[in-house]
Amino acid sequence: KMVLNNVCTALQTFRMDHGRLPSAKEGLELLLKHKIVARPLLDGWRRPLVYRPLKAGSFQLSSNGADGKVGTADDRHGSCSSGPANRTKRRGRK
Repeated sequence: KMVLNNVCTALQTFRMDHGRLPSAKEGLELLLKHKIVARPLLDGWRRPLVYRPLKAGSFQLSSNGADGKVGTADDRHGSCSSGPANRTKRRGRK
């Protein structure tokens, strides 16, 4: 759960800096490209997290759990809202 919370914070930072969330196609890799995170975002089993943007400025993060399979009982989900788009970039960021 801590990993999901950290990724949520990184996505909110990206949104503040760029006025939008990464698209589904861009994914969490965009956080690496923009140097918001320093390494790939993996779950506790060292598998990539699943990112899905939703409507109204929110998104869902999930882990496929220990078995690595989608839709099983050990999957972990988290979602957070990054609020309305802030078109003003934060100082000190490009």
